[in-house]
Amino acid sequence: MAAMRPVIVFSLLLLATAVHAFEASDYLYANETNASISREFFTLNHTVYSLINISGSPSFLVKADELMVDQSR
Repeated sequence: MAAMRPVIVFSLLLLATAVHAFEASDYLYANETNASISREFFTLNHTVYSLINISGSPSFLVKADELMVDQSR
């Protein structure tokens, strides 16, 4: 159980970095003031990803702190 603690702490640090690195509001139009923004986090191969939803629609995929733009990945 003690061996799991560093992994959990490291995952939480990555999650905190991902939350603050990408601002979806920077990609909204000026008239989209009422758009709701939510994030769903998941880990794949020890990398934290977040799916950014705007008004309930999946809009962006962020890997760690990098916006994923290549659709072939």
